[in-house]
Amino acid sequence: MIRCVSSFLVTVATLLFMSSTCQAEPIRLIVAVGHRFGFPGDAPLKHAARDATRVRDVFVDLGGVRPEHATVLLEPNRAALFATIDKLAALTSGRRREDVSVLFYFSGHGDREALHLGVERLPLRDLDSKLAAIPAALRIMVTDACRTSDLRGKGVTSADPFAITLDADPGASGVIRLHASTDGEIAQESDELRAAVFTHYWLSGLSGAADTNGDARVTFSESYAFAYSQTLFRSARTSGVVQRPAVEATVREGAPIVLTRTAGTSRLKLPRGADHHYIVYGVGSRTVAGELWSSSERSVVLAVAPGKYIVHRRAGGHSAATQIDVAKNEERELHASEFRAVPEEVLARKGSDLVLFPSELSLGYAARTGRLYDVGHELSFRYEYASDAFAIGLGALGGVGSMDRTTQEATLSWLGAEAIAEVRSKLGDVTLRAGAGPRVVALVQALRRTDAARLALAGYESEQRFRGATLGGHALLGARLALGSRTWVDLDARGELSGLRMQGSLAATWTAGIGTAVGMSF
Repeated sequence: MIRCVSSFLVTVATLLFMSSTCQAEPIRLIVAVGHRFGFPGDAPLKHAARDATRVRDVFVDLGGVRPEHATVLLEPNRAALFATIDKLAALTSGRRREDVSVLFYFSGHGDREALHLGVERLPLRDLDSKLAAIPAALRIMVTDACRTSDLRGKGVTSADPFAITLDADPGASGVIRLHASTDGEIAQESDELRAAVFTHYWLSGLSGAADTNGDARVTFSESYAFAYSQTLFRSARTSGVVQRPAVEATVREGAPIVLTRTAGTSRLKLPRGADHHYIVYGVGSRTVAGELWSSSERSVVLAVAPGKYIVHRRAGGHSAATQIDVAKNEERELHASEFRAVPEEVLARKGSDLVLFPSELSLGYAARTGRLYDVGHELSFRYEYASDAFAIGLGALGGVGSMDRTTQEATLSWLGAEAIAEVRSKLGDVTLRAGAGPRVVALVQALRRTDAARLALAGYESEQRFRGATLGGHALLGARLALGSRTWVDLDARGELSGLRMQGSLAATWTAGIGTAVGMSF
């Protein structure tokens, strides 16, 4: 009886395992290739590696692709590329064909029949055959491939562009080939965008800019339509050389193919408005994180990585910008009142390095030592005006210090003012600071005998007070750590060398210390 029950349980467990295997969740595979080099005479590309990495990141963050199923290859040869495809194919073992999809992306040089892997030529038909060996119901090939030109142009042949509609049954199968340009045209990469133009707009669309119905899902059709219109517009406006993306598709059972989902991620929600053009810069990176147009009917959303951003708005010949923080999984809603007028040529030139909030207020504390006291404590309040890598400021300060000697105790209190000029160098969230300036202080020194109580009984003076002033210079060397887009904390070392006038005599004096301050920009 026990043996029969055991056999029954094993059979049930086996059936359940087989059922779960058959109903395993769909798997998406990504191969993103960046290759700077082509045949002799081809101009090396600047941004192919970044293009491939961004494609991987967008699909991992928004496209439901697990990190272990997404591979980036930089400057591979044919053997390395095919070996990677074989490894991804092995991941599909035991899965139904209809549960598997694969996306191949390439940024590099090419011609109408082949991709150029350095000096090695990879015919597109061979790549097609290799990808077809992966048991996937849907294969998407995206090629932003380049041939030499003064614009570092990119070109691959394809059919004429057309709108693709996939709205029949659930699921889709077949092959889609998306090309950055049409026959006879070049595809361009941009130093301003630090990306291939088509790839930049395709990824912006996948991040939410192409979500025309506001359902937090971006379909292939939406992403292609957005990338097509924006690539055509920018190429014609900036270079005068028209670039039109193109698509070839053999798809059946086509419901809308959802490539990315923006819900549940870090997102920017932009104000409603007709024909407002937004460019989102990553602060400190000088890169464009996204580009999109607003809608008067709904709030447009762009998915971004957590971090600090400058958002540039252009509308009706006017230019404005704001700087914001976006936390993990936060939907940060922007309002029109947050934007400040900024000349467009200034923002275009400086990008994410633009100082939008130049005024700074800080409250600081410093522990000091010096000639007139052993230990001192100083509070300061400072205003500074920052411009690029420089800042100037004024501050008010006050403090107390003490010194113990065998026969007497000395206390010092002071009030003063200082000015400072700084140079700054930004390294990510940390800004290195070095500054110097004049400092003037009024002080009062109190000397009290250690046997003051006995002297008071005898009727003698037990305490003396002296007034004086110092005039000199001070310097600091430190670092600023950003807490938010407009808040920060400073840590620095300080020193002062001054002339002291007290009781009609002159003397040199010094102080040194370490300090901290918290502040905000506005």
